[in-house]
Amino acid sequence: MSDRLSKMDSHLCAAIRSITDLARLLEAVRYQSGLGKSQWERVERARNVAAEADQFLASLVVEGNQTKETA
Repeated sequence: MSDRLSKMDSHLCAAIRSITDLARLLEAVRYQSGLGKSQWERVERARNVAAEADQFLASLVVEGNQTKETA
């Protein structure tokens, strides 16, 4: 079970990095050629989801470290 969770964490981290990278890329496109308001709102939503996911994964790491310390 732990190995499956570890693999899932790796996939989630990779997905978050991809979302973050894509949001940065789209921000650059916005400044160079312009994105409409609705497209930019989608970028902002993706950015917020990535930030929330990062915080969640960081909390899992902290919980995992605390569990190891108490074991």
